[in-house]
Amino acid sequence: MNGKQIKDKLISGIKLAIRTGLIALNDGFICMPVKKHEIMFESFNGKDINDNPAAIYFEWIKQHPEYAKHAYFGVKAANYKELHKQYPNVQILRRFFSEMGLARCSS
Repeated sequence: MNGKQIKDKLISGIKLAIRTGLIALNDGFICMPVKKHEIMFESFNGKDINDNPAAIYFEWIKQHPEYAKHAYFGVKAANYKELHKQYPNVQILRRFFSEMGLARCSS
């Protein structure tokens, strides 16, 4: 085997290991208990609060203000501060922490 073939095999092995790990992680999340009456929104992989999820969130809160305390927007930790300043009235959670299956961020 030449260097390129070894490199290609190594990359394929790493991709397979990552894919297997992500499948196992997903199976773990599926087994987590569900909190009823909690609604989690996310758009663009947690990078922003916009598009259809944001439109649904804002309309839901407008039509059902009693559920405002139970509706959250999940964002990446790196974007949390900026989005919290931009959307002070939106309950924002950092993704992949632990309350509600995630952790609630203090304002």
